[in-house]
Amino acid sequence: MRKIVWLITWFTLVALPGQAAEYNNEQALRGVKDGKAYFDVNVGKPGKLLARLQAIYQTYNQFEDSGVTPDFVIGFRGGASKFVTRGDAYVQKKELPDKEKVRSWIEQFQELGVTMEQCWIADSALRIDPKDVLPEIKVIANGYVSLIAYQVKGYALVPMD
Repeated sequence: MRKIVWLITWFTLVALPGQAAEYNNEQALRGVKDGKAYFDVNVGKPGKLLARLQAIYQTYNQFEDSGVTPDFVIGFRGGASKFVTRGDAYVQKKELPDKEKVRSWIEQFQELGVTMEQCWIADSALRIDPKDVLPEIKVIANGYVSLIAYQVKGYALVPMD
């Protein structure tokens, strides 16, 4: 399984960008100045979670490369909540290296100015102490309320299973 995740990651970072250069989203992006998107990240499998975070990062960069200003919100809930916490708790020992990779993505998103939120309802259901959520991520009362409010403000919903 790790080899599959590694191959997907490698292919997306190394092989696809070269191939993707001949393709573009010019028609879809015509007239678009701001790329407002809410990414609903709730997958609890570390390989899939890392792939989703990488896809968000790639989307951010492709917007910028196209002259569109990305305005992204990443909402964490469900199983993903376990991976955006401090320390070794909440995940299995074998998942700790992936949890550290998630942490690295969170730091990169913060540097880009991406808003990140963690649903308190998910924390409560998973018995996560909100004080254990990474400091780059704001704990909010209800991820669904936030998701709906951002859509009302014109943010596109991007489901990330």
